[in-house]
Amino acid sequence: MKFRVSAARNYSRGIQLLLVFLIIFLGITIYETSQVIRTGIWIRNTQDIMSYSKKTLQSALDNESRFRGYILTGQKSFLDQREQLETRIYNGLNSLKKLTRYHPAQKAYTDSLSELIDKRIVFSKNEILNYQVTGADATRKTVEISEGRLYTDRIRLLVDKMQESGNIMLRRYRDANTDSVISLQRVLLIVIAGIVLLLIVFSRKVRSDNVEKEKAAAVLKKMNDELELRVMERTQEIRSAIERYDILSQATSDTIWDWDIINNTMLYNEGISNTFGYQASEVSNVVNWWNEKLHPDDFKRVTEIVEEVFEKGLQKFQLTYRFRCADGTYKYVFDRAYVIFDSNNEPCRMIGAMQDISSEVEENMRVSKAIIDTQEKERQYIGAELHDNVNQVLASALLVLSMIKNEKMNRKETLEFIETGRGYITDAIEELRKLSHELAPASFDNISLENAFKNLVKDFNPDNRFKVDFNFDEICNKASDEVQINLYRIAQEQMKNIIKYADAGKIDIAVTRVNGSINLRVADNGKGFDVKALRNGIGLNNIRKRAESLSGKFMLNSSPGKGCEIFVTIPVEKH
Repeated sequence: MKFRVSAARNYSRGIQLLLVFLIIFLGITIYETSQVIRTGIWIRNTQDIMSYSKKTLQSALDNESRFRGYILTGQKSFLDQREQLETRIYNGLNSLKKLTRYHPAQKAYTDSLSELIDKRIVFSKNEILNYQVTGADATRKTVEISEGRLYTDRIRLLVDKMQESGNIMLRRYRDANTDSVISLQRVLLIVIAGIVLLLIVFSRKVRSDNVEKEKAAAVLKKMNDELELRVMERTQEIRSAIERYDILSQATSDTIWDWDIINNTMLYNEGISNTFGYQASEVSNVVNWWNEKLHPDDFKRVTEIVEEVFEKGLQKFQLTYRFRCADGTYKYVFDRAYVIFDSNNEPCRMIGAMQDISSEVEENMRVSKAIIDTQEKERQYIGAELHDNVNQVLASALLVLSMIKNEKMNRKETLEFIETGRGYITDAIEELRKLSHELAPASFDNISLENAFKNLVKDFNPDNRFKVDFNFDEICNKASDEVQINLYRIAQEQMKNIIKYADAGKIDIAVTRVNGSINLRVADNGKGFDVKALRNGIGLNNIRKRAESLSGKFMLNSSPGKGCEIFVTIPVEKH
């Protein structure tokens, strides 16, 4: 009996020693694993530092090249991307500062690099201002001998040092990582051997002691009960979260949507039914269903914006478009979205909220139309005043001037004076006539729309500076006054733009009636412009607002060197 008790004690002590042994080696394993992970993190961190330093250097070199190109050639196109390059440079510097905060040497390089780049950018801006003030020759000479090259060379030298320091640290970290992996493998072998030994011991213990089995079963049952309790608690938490989401969805009138980009599926809350009238059975979780509901005129713009968001890695964006309801009508929607990217910086999910802003848009259209109507009334009043009052006064002045006789002047001087005065007043009357015609053709009671267009061309082309091709469908003369006035104003606005900016030699004007709509096309063969750069110009906005006030469409086509074309379509049946 004593032998059995002693054997049991020895057996228990052996088990305890084996467990202590395993615990110690497990601790060593955890430590070695953390070392491997830590060195891996440092390796990735160092690689990121080297990558961002290269990108920052390249952006700085690109910025300098554009600066020098502008100074040497005077072409402003070299400055188009300057702000984007500066933003890219500072983003790279911010990333480097975050990555090097635990690397004293690299942090010192980064701080110096940031200081040099700041000085280089300030130098570039000052030289551009100097170029615009002192002229090209002085600035070019300054650039050729200035400290700008020194800044760039020092920036390149700093980046080279960062690359060299990074390579040294990479070798050091990789060596440390290799040593840690080898140590971890050895420790794992020992741990596995200990586990195997422990399994053998426990298997013998289990076979020899049924009581221990029952205890183990009791412990297992207890653990299972605890696990079930945790599962129930977690389930209740999830259920509560779902209830909160449902309450939030009911509290807002927005249509909340969730796009799984990987699987190309989309889910909606009840707003899709409440706002747009779709039944649950009519709503598909396929993304094409949403695409089909976009207004055809908005589809291209919306898809281009989404693609641009993906390409630039933007997380938040917003846009406005028209979305088809279940009854076939369209509502204006203001959509705000948030994009989630995976570890590879690829978009994997997008969540957004569609807000119905139809009433606001319609109100804005009504306000714009009211403003335009008021402007027309004011133009009519000013035109009438100029014609009936100022013109008559100048005509009387001309009559009086022609009758002047000064006894102190000889006949020749008097006649020259009179003739000069007659010429000035005649010119003034002609200018006032043109101004009156420009301001007050708001009614076509006494003149057809076609003749108004012809007079417009004549007024803008008195010396036949342009070759003008004019085509007009006579049926367009029967359009409502509102349509005729706005068509005239749009053409007038575009003719002003051509005269001021186009440097054109040929102008095409066409007013046609096609499928229940009146189309106005004005095109020139001038120097054109970048549509994105000038799409918010006042003149173009006036044209766009006039078209939209009549439920029409406005399209603009232009590019540098290829002239400009505007195309306006107004549905006649609505007016």
